[in-house]
Amino acid sequence: MRDPELLARARHMRANPTPAESRLWYHLRAHRFESLKFRHQTVLGRYIVDFTSRTAMLAIEVDGDTHATQQDYDATRSRYLEAAGFHVLRFANCEVMNNIEGVLQIIGNALNLPLSACGESEQKANLPLPSGERAGERGMSRAPRLTTDSSRRAPSPASPPPRNRPAAVR
Repeated sequence: MRDPELLARARHMRANPTPAESRLWYHLRAHRFESLKFRHQTVLGRYIVDFTSRTAMLAIEVDGDTHATQQDYDATRSRYLEAAGFHVLRFANCEVMNNIEGVLQIIGNALNLPLSACGESEQKANLPLPSGERAGERGMSRAPRLTTDSSRRAPSPASPPPRNRPAAVR
């Protein structure tokens, strides 16, 4: 039986992720990364793991500044996860925040994927652009998403319907 306190803590951590966890989760969630299912803040034994893929038996940890002082704890935790059959990857917050493409490349390499399968151009081609960024600014053209049936999409209106606003009072 799982520890109810660990489950509650994991639930709290899912609801309040660090910026680095949010950034990586965006790329891993909803089968976005090579169609693999990843889970966020998973309880495994007596530990909570940031990201896991049971299909690939991969555990990913995003370590903040506090992990510099708890290297023995992290080593014990990694040994436990490896004994359970998981391959453990660790990334510092700054790596995730400043080099997400490199982090995704390392994850892809750990899964023995071909280099092009998780490279920058293919990963970014199917992801929405960050706010205010245009495809041309990135130095690459934006590839359209592939769909099986384009007739299922509802046409978007040319302009939003007018809103009835009261006249400004002076």
